[in-house]
Amino acid sequence: MVGRHSPAVVTALAAGFGALFLLPLAWLVDGPPTWPGWPAVGALGLLALGASAAANLAWWHVAARLPANRAAIFILLVPVVGAAAGALFLGDPLTPIALAGAGLVLAGIYLAEVAEDSTS
Repeated sequence: MVGRHSPAVVTALAAGFGALFLLPLAWLVDGPPTWPGWPAVGALGLLALGASAAANLAWWHVAARLPANRAAIFILLVPVVGAAAGALFLGDPLTPIALAGAGLVLAGIYLAEVAEDSTS
């Protein structure tokens, strides 16, 4: 699909249809929706258009330039970036376990890249 359409269109379609198909399940689990208020709508819009769309567009940018097996490795950075952003913007603590986990992720990515380079 990405071959025929731009990454922005694919991202918008995936997010839109994903939300559309989850609406009946949300209604079943939580009952009929209530108006959450403009702050919640704004936060949802920022999350959808900011973080999610930006991450998907960045992924498509990388996937177009690297083989899939190399691009997929960098998905492992999602929790590392999330923890770093939480610490930077929200003041969340970076515990020793979180730092150790980030170190393991970074070491794993490094080892995977070194292994890929040595086999090519």
